[in-house]
Amino acid sequence: MAYTLNPELIRQPVQDQLILMDPVREKYLQLNLSGMRILELLCELGSIEAVAARLPQIFEVSHAQAAIDVEKIANQLITHHILVQNA
Repeated sequence: MAYTLNPELIRQPVQDQLILMDPVREKYLQLNLSGMRILELLCELGSIEAVAARLPQIFEVSHAQAAIDVEKIANQLITHHILVQNA
């Protein structure tokens, strides 16, 4: 499953965070550095599994924990219409 960033979003970096605003749904989401990196990797690599495999190379986390974290964050990003799943 490939992912793309919702094109309707307004993105605003603030210090070491990223604010994503959805003007259509009138909602926003704030991501920290690890959340931003996971979002970037999901768009770049296209799968939760690929991101989970890459994450231990970037952060001090086991592959098992990375898989849990990436799936949780991906589901939140999809639920909040930040990420769009491509067919």
